[in-house]
Amino acid sequence: MAAESIVEWWGDSMGTRAHLVVNETARHFLEEAIEQLCDWNTRWTRFTESSELAAINRADGRPVMVSPDTATLVALSVDAWHLTEGTFDPTVHDAVVNAGYGQPFSDGPTTPGPPVEVPGAGAIDVDSTTGLVQIPKGVRLDLGGIAKGHAADLLVRQLLERGAIGAAVTIGGDTAVGGECPFADGWPIVTEIDPATPVAYLRQGGFCFSTTQRRRWATARGPAHHIIDPRTGRPAESTITSVAIASSTASTAEVFATASLVAGWPATRRMIDAAALSGFVITEFGERHDFGTLAPTCPENGPDTQGQGGG
Repeated sequence: MAAESIVEWWGDSMGTRAHLVVNETARHFLEEAIEQLCDWNTRWTRFTESSELAAINRADGRPVMVSPDTATLVALSVDAWHLTEGTFDPTVHDAVVNAGYGQPFSDGPTTPGPPVEVPGAGAIDVDSTTGLVQIPKGVRLDLGGIAKGHAADLLVRQLLERGAIGAAVTIGGDTAVGGECPFADGWPIVTEIDPATPVAYLRQGGFCFSTTQRRRWATARGPAHHIIDPRTGRPAESTITSVAIASSTASTAEVFATASLVAGWPATRRMIDAAALSGFVITEFGERHDFGTLAPTCPENGPDTQGQGGG
């Protein structure tokens, strides 16, 4: 597949920019993929009362029947909580809102409140087959970051199953690629900061670049951002400001990128080495630490990615 034989779509979804790429002969699959992305956005946003996520959050401890796709996403977020020993936590909803992120980021910050306890995902019950989800009374979920990575993974898989030779999907800072790559060095991974300069090249799997240097706002207590430290209920104050992770899936890369921004350095090094992932981090002192086999270049700031505090 030659580089000139691709077709692309750019659009807004899940509170950020989305980019879908397939080979020219598979262009007719793009419309279905775009419709599917819009459907997931409608189901998984925390900003619309009619979403399935909103229905889960207001259930007050009662079980809720949702679509299998939504139940699978909740189950994936619970698995991620266990995998990172709670460093990635989908139950940060109230903490994100109290930090001042209570409405879409484009609408500006909301009035912040005091830090609240992040309850953790250990008591969440999910049946992905039936679509039954039950979260404890008083617990609310924010699936913004992992939803983007999971959606990118699913769209690539669906495009290939429908006959695309190769496909790449980026939603905010989360990218999934698969099939035949049209570029000699791999799919170029770029950011909104510098669309002309790839931060990495990827042939298969997933990638996430996340940062606390964007999606920031001012509060009386000082600058705030969207990545919540579950231990404090406040925006994370770790030594890492930006992170890039390559993994087998975009959702896994997203999970570990978020966990890294919470854990800081050198705890992230131990966590990433144990998971056998690749990438790099940038610390608050401007130091760069690489790990694994991936050695991408790094922009000054990351893409407009949402992490835990997404849409």
